[in-house]
Amino acid sequence: AGGTTGSVVTTDDVDDTPVDAATTAPISSNWAYDHAASANPHPEVSGLLASFSLHPATVAVGTGEKTFATGVLGKAFFAGMKVIAARSATPTDYWMYGSVTSYDPDTGALVIDSELFKGMGSFSDWKIYVSGEIAAPGVGQTWTNVTATRSLGELNANSTGKPIFVKVITTAAGSTYGLVGAVEIAGVTFSGFVHSGATSVPATIGVVEMLVPNGSAYRVYSEGATIFRWLELR
Repeated sequence: AGGTTGSVVTTDDVDDTPVDAATTAPISSNWAYDHAASANPHPEVSGLLASFSLHPATVAVGTGEKTFATGVLGKAFFAGMKVIAARSATPTDYWMYGSVTSYDPDTGALVIDSELFKGMGSFSDWKIYVSGEIAAPGVGQTWTNVTATRSLGELNANSTGKPIFVKVITTAAGSTYGLVGAVEIAGVTFSGFVHSGATSVPATIGVVEMLVPNGSAYRVYSEGATIFRWLELR
């Protein structure tokens, strides 16, 4: 049976097929019914949370807060979400990475706090990609004095989720040689570090700096020296 009885619409009268620019009933779904009658009301996003051109201002590549007048409404941006803004024309040459500061779903205004960037200039052909945390040294990290919890010759694991930068300063009295004798990172030993200063001075200082990958352990070897300062950018 089909057709209608009084004001009741049966299933045979309902067209649920997605149709661009359809403005006439009967259409039962929001997907199919396009009130704006746009030629392409449902653009493909291909992994993007949003894809847009700015209206009308451009945005300069760099760090700090960047405001995008997206014109894209009702998206699921939220404060703290990691995103990448990249040029549509040359995305690998011009991009910014950071966190969403705010998003207004009613106006489409999106503010990003850019932490990393590549390229220079102002452009309007931006696309926004959802991103995870970028494990780059220095991003979201601070220098920490870990002297009280470190000892020469002992393994120290990096379980921070990011690479860390380590700086160790040692001291020794008299003519002690080899204030920092060797460094081991992830089981690989790097040797031959030499202290600064002549062997005849009352005290000498040794400094070693290293980058330790996430998930790796490291240690510093030294003979006849004491730790003056042990710092980690973590």
